[in-house]
Amino acid sequence: MRPNAMSESEMEDFKSDVVNWLMPGIERYLVDSADPYYYFIAEVQDEPEWTEGDGYGTLKVKFTCYPYKIKSDDEFDDVWDSFDFDNDIAQELNFAVKGESKIRVYNASSTSIYPQFELSSTMDITIDGHQVTYGVGRHNDKLLKFAMGWNDIAVKGNGSVKVHFHKEVL
Repeated sequence: MRPNAMSESEMEDFKSDVVNWLMPGIERYLVDSADPYYYFIAEVQDEPEWTEGDGYGTLKVKFTCYPYKIKSDDEFDDVWDSFDFDNDIAQELNFAVKGESKIRVYNASSTSIYPQFELSSTMDITIDGHQVTYGVGRHNDKLLKFAMGWNDIAVKGNGSVKVHFHKEVL
């Protein structure tokens, strides 16, 4: 057995843990170490293939993924470690509303996305002709959608509205 290799029983325990974690029918976050600021939503489709020898093993897994990778950081947060100066946009996503306000938000995704709204009081929010009345708190009910690019939002109420979403790209 080579140095740092697992014993046969350790290998079997490890394999069992990984295969159980990857159970088909359950969606998981899948992070590619080459692109750590994004994740995929993935599901195992077939039984994993396992080969081993000399205290080492290889597990081959086929995933079916949602077609877009999702940025781990909320667009509300300007986290500079993950900021892509070629493709990201720095924008204000915390707005004070007194009566009626028109706000613009840019969705730099490759697809439309569902934003979340965090409100300090009850407000009416309208996007592309669709109006929803939300109470205090954070709402992610998928009733309002951002198109790619600029989105004009009409807000009625008094208080603050924070817009949260995660960029999705190919």
